[in-house]
Amino acid sequence: MGMWLPVHNEEWDGDVPLGFDRAPSPHRDAEKGTLTFKGNTLPWLVGRYEVRYHHDVDKPEDVNFTTVRESLKRIVPLCLDEDPSLIPLSCKPTKKLSQDGDFPLHTSDTPSNSGILEAESELDHEGRDPDDFSFWSERQAKRICSAIKQIFDVEYAPEVIVADANLTTLANRILVSKEILSSGP
Repeated sequence: MGMWLPVHNEEWDGDVPLGFDRAPSPHRDAEKGTLTFKGNTLPWLVGRYEVRYHHDVDKPEDVNFTTVRESLKRIVPLCLDEDPSLIPLSCKPTKKLSQDGDFPLHTSDTPSNSGILEAESELDHEGRDPDDFSFWSERQAKRICSAIKQIFDVEYAPEVIVADANLTTLANRILVSKEILSSGP
């Protein structure tokens, strides 16, 4: 009914998004702010109303190991409440794993896995894979499932996410799933 407001007004022209080529709002990561509903954005009838916050997800244009893993590096920490004890070390900005801040990548030798890449295993000082992550609740795994469904259109049970609990493993699972789903009957 048109009764909505964008959180980042400079990214919209009325109901039309201006696209990703514009500079992001300087307040994009603000933890609080104010939106004022007025004029046609207000319901002018007496009643009880619900205010909702809807978000969008960035879908990579090209689905490959690097873009899938980068997407996971953004969403997994958010789904894990950005708890430093749970998120992968590879997602922490203070930890540099190589000169470019990412794992060195190489292609798999297996022809059936063409296009699937692997991150070379670099263990931290405690012997942990930097792509490993943990959970406090099933709700966190469900959030990751939901984000994967929205971004990659692949549906997993939370138990699958808990069993993988590794960015590289999960990225490869998504790629294999997409490959199987696209081959069809």
